[in-house]
Amino acid sequence: MSMSVDVILELKDGRLPLIRRGHEPFKGYWALPGGRVKRGELLEQAVVREIGEEIGLQIIIKESNHPIHIVDVSGIPGQLRQIYTYNAIRDPRGGFTTLYALQLDADSHQIAQLLRWGSDASDGMFFDRQELPELAFSHREIINDYITGANPK
Repeated sequence: MSMSVDVILELKDGRLPLIRRGHEPFKGYWALPGGRVKRGELLEQAVVREIGEEIGLQIIIKESNHPIHIVDVSGIPGQLRQIYTYNAIRDPRGGFTTLYALQLDADSHQIAQLLRWGSDASDGMFFDRQELPELAFSHREIINDYITGANPK
């Protein structure tokens, strides 16, 4: 069964970094950073790897108390929290995706200096949570669930 992780990077100013997908499915669409979990990889390991590959942030997990992990990103303290696992119904590859929130004590201006858009992304940009572009997969619904605290169905 196919598993993936998606990450909402929650910053103090409420802006979200999104990537423009460089590959199918949904090539050219905006999306949350994330990707497929490799065989034998823990979900948290996949988050650390995917965030490094797609947006260039190096996450160091300093303390783990599942589902919350205390992290450091280039000297910025934060938390990595597992939120919910969704059936990836809008992903033509099928499977499940687990949403994580990476909450950092920084704003988009501070984080923008650290970001490096990776090979899976053709572009990257910060968006206000109320003015999101058209998104790949079920990412709009996932973001809305997170923002509103809704219990996914």
